[in-house]
Amino acid sequence: MAKVKRTPRVRPNVETTSHRIDDRGSRSETVARVVAFSDGVIAIIVTIMVLELKTPVLEGNIHGDFDFGYLAQTGPRFLAYVISFAFVVTMWFAHVSVMRGLNYSSPSLLWLNAFYLFFMSLIPWTTAFVGEHPLLPQAVAMWGLTLTLALFVGADSNACFVLGRYSFDLPYSQT
Repeated sequence: MAKVKRTPRVRPNVETTSHRIDDRGSRSETVARVVAFSDGVIAIIVTIMVLELKTPVLEGNIHGDFDFGYLAQTGPRFLAYVISFAFVVTMWFAHVSVMRGLNYSSPSLLWLNAFYLFFMSLIPWTTAFVGEHPLLPQAVAMWGLTLTLALFVGADSNACFVLGRYSFDLPYSQT
């Protein structure tokens, strides 16, 4: 039986050279990593917030004398969670829409994104604090301050990158 020499198959309209070096600073290498990291951090933030919701402690025989008054114990904590969850998801939507339009990363983008994620990472802690002490003015003030700082840092980064000010920075891989 004769051996047939096989030639490698190449798909049409596909270049066979590697673009690994050529796409440094492009969407595929830098902005995609920022988006993936941010999505992971925000997912962890939401997970921590939901894990802070504790079930109410039920006393006695729950089958015979169950009363929905037990659920009132979780009211302030659940309300704080709902507000914080809505806030985090809204901020995530804005983040996704801004990042969708970027083609490359810059040091400014990375720093603004880091500050944005820092203030968002404080939200589960302040949410738990205000859920435990809903009538304590310091808890409510700290929760509001954290949400406000996350909002302002997020709005500042959104404004910077939507208005195109990011284009004055060199791509991160060239600095």
